[in-house]
Amino acid sequence: MLHKFLNSNPKLSPANYFKCMQINLRHMKAAAANLAQVICENELDVILVQEPYATNSNSPVISDIPPGYIAYHSLNDSHAYGAAII
Repeated sequence: MLHKFLNSNPKLSPANYFKCMQINLRHMKAAAANLAQVICENELDVILVQEPYATNSNSPVISDIPPGYIAYHSLNDSHAYGAAII
């Protein structure tokens, strides 16, 4: 769908736009796995994630991050619910 919009607008070219997505994963593992696929398929630049799925409650790690991407977050053992930027 995004590609249809971009291709229908002649002023936009791949060098002129920034692909960003915002999503609430509701701490769901399946949603995190699907997000990884969407990121790769759409070559997204920045993803804003609310309530990410994280593993390891002592030092939370955002799971299913595609290769080449880095997740920034401030999740910790006392605050595992929050947001992340990928």
